[in-house]
Amino acid sequence: MSLFSNWNGKIVENNKICISPDNRSFRYGDGCFETIKVINGEVLLADLHFQRLFSSLVILKFFIPTYFTSEYLTSGIEELVTKNGHSDFARVRLVVYRGDGALYDLEDKNPYFIIQSWSGKVETNFYNDTGLNVGIFSDAKKSADLFSAIKSNNYLPYAM
Repeated sequence: MSLFSNWNGKIVENNKICISPDNRSFRYGDGCFETIKVINGEVLLADLHFQRLFSSLVILKFFIPTYFTSEYLTSGIEELVTKNGHSDFARVRLVVYRGDGALYDLEDKNPYFIIQSWSGKVETNFYNDTGLNVGIFSDAKKSADLFSAIKSNNYLPYAM
């Protein structure tokens, strides 16, 4: 079964999405994302996720159209998880990015977005009460500045 994504408000098959090589997110990590859990069709902690998302968009100097609201995005998430058959338990990733442009070209400040969903496993939906083993990846240092709280599209330090 093919999975679908919500690409700028339209539900499309994943393989139909095409991002230009001139896209600022692809080139420079210009954008941000939220990873959201959906259980029984309900977007969990929606207020907190959207508060961080919209704060990030302001810091990144996006133009926020009047229609681009938490209600609009929640509706898009709900429609997508239903289409993908993930309403019971889903992991959702909402990526907001700027369009095409050069390094110093901020003419297009509009938010573009992709919402994806994956089926979650109910048996993994519990708090870990046995603790964690953690380590420090000393090859990457995270700075403490205005951008620190943004889950930016440049996720390399965490991916490594």
